[in-house]
Amino acid sequence: MAHYEIRLQQDLDNIRAQASALAGDAEQAIANALQAVQTGNEKLAYTTILGDARINRAHRTLNKQCYRFIALHLPSAGPLRLIEALVRANIQFERLGDFNESNEEKARTTMNMGTDIEQTLDVVYSDMTAEGDRRGMADLLAMFVIFNMVKRVTDQAKNICEEALFAISGEYKQDTRHHVLFIDEDGSFLAPMAEAVARKMFPDSAYYGSASRSPGPGFDPAMVGFMEKHGFDMASISPGQLDPDSKKISDYYVVVSLQGAVKSYIPHLPFHTAALEWDLGSTPAGPEGGEADSRIEELYREIVVYVRDLIETITGKEAA
Repeated sequence: MAHYEIRLQQDLDNIRAQASALAGDAEQAIANALQAVQTGNEKLAYTTILGDARINRAHRTLNKQCYRFIALHLPSAGPLRLIEALVRANIQFERLGDFNESNEEKARTTMNMGTDIEQTLDVVYSDMTAEGDRRGMADLLAMFVIFNMVKRVTDQAKNICEEALFAISGEYKQDTRHHVLFIDEDGSFLAPMAEAVARKMFPDSAYYGSASRSPGPGFDPAMVGFMEKHGFDMASISPGQLDPDSKKISDYYVVVSLQGAVKSYIPHLPFHTAALEWDLGSTPAGPEGGEADSRIEELYREIVVYVRDLIETITGKEAA
């Protein structure tokens, strides 16, 4: 092995060792912090807080070493991916770490665990909200802050796993495709129209569904006629009955009500799910033609604008 290759490998091994030590310190700090909360151990809490300065110093040292490595070796391929991933992940190392550049399966498994933890935290948030009347406000707010930080730890861990996958295989993080749910009273008009519009305008930007409080016998014939005349396949739209207590609600990034307040449908919305209410007014009553057609077109145009604003807000102007 050439002298240059030996030096490059030694520098890489040194950086890996620093990253591993930093990750271990961050992981221990998380464990100590949670133990301090669970046991009320103030001494451990203050020791952990002061120990954060050591983690910050290690973070800065690792950052310098990564940039020094790039300047000195001008790396390519695998070494470059590793250093680039470490530079991006280094911020996460201040909070949590288990960066193993040789274990792709572990990285993917840990990312999936993050989703399970988020669902568990949703239950915790709901339970804490129910405790609101029995706990002091200061204690309740403090616990909310703590659990929000635990969720951030989960997010940071997932980010580190994404950087690990990049270092191993060059696999970039895929853009997140969020789930959007449209809801209305009977599933005959507004929610299915919104789902159909979203599916056609932005098929690759999100996953779409629709549901109703009390599903009716079918779609409004005038609405179906209008949509099919404009190239929409309503046969592929199948609104379900909304179950406000279903754990599946937490899968949705956004819930959009097209008739009334979201909380009238889902009293306890998951903590990380956003609620939107589009005030569209009444749907037309009566057969196709005349005023009914004009009102349907008006509703359609309003929904198009709302859907475009929503998806471009979530994914950016390049939404497709």
